[in-house]
Amino acid sequence: MSSAINGPREREAAVGVSARPLAVLPVRLHAEGRVFDGTGGAEIRAAAFAVTELPVAPLPGGFNGEVYAAAGYVAGDFATPFVDGQVRVTRTITQAGSFRLEAGGGSWGGAQRGTGRVDVGPTVAASFPIGSVNARLSADYRIRIAGNAEPADGPAITLSAGF
Repeated sequence: MSSAINGPREREAAVGVSARPLAVLPVRLHAEGRVFDGTGGAEIRAAAFAVTELPVAPLPGGFNGEVYAAAGYVAGDFATPFVDGQVRVTRTITQAGSFRLEAGGGSWGGAQRGTGRVDVGPTVAASFPIGSVNARLSADYRIRIAGNAEPADGPAITLSAGF
C-alpha cells in the first residue's frame, strides 16, 4: 500500500505473486493486480516486473553496500514501462539483539514514460522483526540531481518488510 502525503490525493494497493525461477540468478519475477485511487477515480491495473535480490556487501571501514534494481510494465489507462533502483552505503550505529540502526548515504533513481529522476542524499534506517518478518524503516532526504519528476527535493519515509 502506498499513499501521497501531500499534493493530489493518490493511493495504491497491490496484491500479487512472485517466484525466483533460477536459484543461481538473484532475480525475482512478480505479477500484481493494483488498485489505484486518484483524483480521477479508481482504476484496476496489472503489473509485471523483475527485482534483484542481491545480498548486502561488506565494504572497508565497517560500511555495507546495498544495490536494488527493478524493471517492468504497468498496464491501464496510463500504461508504461518503468525502471527504478537504489544504491546505499551505510554503517551500523548501534545494534541490540535483532534491532539495528544504521546511517549513511544513498542514490535513488526511477523512470517511466515521460518522466524520471536521480536523487542523492543521507539515509538512516532501523531494522527490526515484526513477528516472523524482518522489517526496515528508512528516513532519507533526497536531493534531485537529474530528471524532471516531482517533487524536487525532500524527505522520503519507507517501511519495507520481507514476506
